[in-house]
Amino acid sequence: MPMLAAILSGLCFTLLGILIKRNTSEGVSPFILPSWLSLLFPVWCVSFLVMHSTGTLTFNLAPSALVWPLLWATCTVTTTTLLVWLLQSLSLTEVAGYKKALLTVLASGADVFIFQTAFPIATIAAIALILGGSFGIGQARHKLPTPMQAAAIVGWCLILTLQVSAYKQGQLFQPAVMSHTIIAQGMSTFLYSLLWLLPAVNRNPLPRIAVAGPILLVAFTGVILEGFAYAGLPLAVIIIITMSGAALFILHDLWNGDLPRTKRSYASLAAIAIGFLLLILPK
Repeated sequence: MPMLAAILSGLCFTLLGILIKRNTSEGVSPFILPSWLSLLFPVWCVSFLVMHSTGTLTFNLAPSALVWPLLWATCTVTTTTLLVWLLQSLSLTEVAGYKKALLTVLASGADVFIFQTAFPIATIAAIALILGGSFGIGQARHKLPTPMQAAAIVGWCLILTLQVSAYKQGQLFQPAVMSHTIIAQGMSTFLYSLLWLLPAVNRNPLPRIAVAGPILLVAFTGVILEGFAYAGLPLAVIIIITMSGAALFILHDLWNGDLPRTKRSYASLAAIAIGFLLLILPK
């Protein structure tokens, strides 16, 4: 159930990403998204205080426990800022391809060296296939990112790996708090979408909101369910299944002709598909 929820959530986030990309202008500051997210902090604080006073939420105020929620929140704001900037400077396919490839490597390393996770052979094969296919898609146009774009992608993936690692470690010290923060992350999905959808429609925003509404609801639910599963799944598997929707980026660009319809593109897509099948099929 958590894996299916994560995959469904990833698909919805991808649909949102396609809508957002169509309505994103290069003149928009990437820092506007974190500024909107900051509006939710008072709501979260009041919610935490009320739940703490009623005894339903217990805080561990030791420094070793507080560092993980704070690190997670800091990484979340940073990665959202870099995401908006990358969407403005690269195509959806390139962002999805490079991100998935780098995150697969980093998450696998974190699993092995930090969380001491032993992977089954099928999982190792799935990671290798998704890694190779994603990198092939990232270079589908036979061009490399500029040094600044490459640095942003690498930094983004490093911080995102740190973000999920902080969440997993926080589950050991602050299980109640960290479980509730994932709900807040789901709430930010609404702002993330409306931020781009509303200003993009000058006359009648209702049709776009009607399209985004059901997608938002499923994405929000998926984020919550996958968040509660973070503590029990390997980091590399979490990263991969939550990004499963990135395959839609490839299909979207192939359909519109934005991605070259070459043997390399189809082979990369097939490798990613086989990798996901190896993850989903019973071991």
